[in-house]
Amino acid sequence: MLDRLEQQLSFSPAMTPGTAAARSAKANMVLSYISRAPRSQPEGRWVVVNEDGTCALVRLEDGDTIVIPERSRTVIVQGEVAMPRAVL
Repeated sequence: MLDRLEQQLSFSPAMTPGTAAARSAKANMVLSYISRAPRSQPEGRWVVVNEDGTCALVRLEDGDTIVIPERSRTVIVQGEVAMPRAVL
């Protein structure tokens, strides 16, 4: 996924010099993230609701911990999207 993101940054066309400068700044910031990402540790989050809204079967092992966070008004958009972000 990081490779695909890097390719998307490299091959994104710019129509004006201003757009090119803005994309270059954004590319530098994202490339900095890409260099740090392999060192980060995953949080281990699971989606436990099926497509029909029912609870999915989740097999737990000894020592596993379930944390149910406080309800939040923030939705995190991530995955194969153009602009991952948090939205209220």
